[in-house]
Amino acid sequence: MKISKLNFSFFYNLTSFCYILLVGILVLFGRPTFGQGLGDLFYLLLIVLSILTQLIATFLVKSKLNTSQRTLWYFVIGTLFLIVAIKFTWDFTYGRGIEYRWNGSVFLG
Repeated sequence: MKISKLNFSFFYNLTSFCYILLVGILVLFGRPTFGQGLGDLFYLLLIVLSILTQLIATFLVKSKLNTSQRTLWYFVIGTLFLIVAIKFTWDFTYGRGIEYRWNGSVFLG
């Protein structure tokens, strides 16, 4: 089975989207924390905005560009949101705030 560049770049974009969505769902239920107390709601808002931005950008690319241009833009969108996902991961692990310091565990409990 041959994997085309378009399929790989779309999968790359989808993977970063699913990871950010998973982090958002877990933060909504209070499992990982950013260590800011009520300030975690700000991070939840940023996660929701990044999910919506990625969805809108992906659908715009799909509807407006041809196949060869889509491959590049799916890869660019996936890379940008992978960087966002890495930032969120850093913030709920080593970069936690003063309320819940990093203790080696991602989840509280």
